[in-house]
Amino acid sequence: MMMEIPIQEVSSLGTQSKSNYTNTAQLKELMTAPPMTAEQHATITRKRIRDRRMLEEAKERKIDEDLFPEPLTTEPDTSRHD
Repeated sequence: MMMEIPIQEVSSLGTQSKSNYTNTAQLKELMTAPPMTAEQHATITRKRIRDRRMLEEAKERKIDEDLFPEPLTTEPDTSRHD
């Protein structure tokens, strides 16, 4: 009897965004898979950190734009001759 066990990491990105950490594998595959090397783990961790920082920076920029919109720039009217 093969059991299918979902592997999932909790994400603070919300339920609407796609989770990159969800995986479904057979129990036998999970139990017989070779362990991850330190280099593989470091690469994956760096990518997750980079992606999370990019998302956080984008959210901060959005908040800043909402709170402090850029002032409208108007060019001086040069057609008037006083």
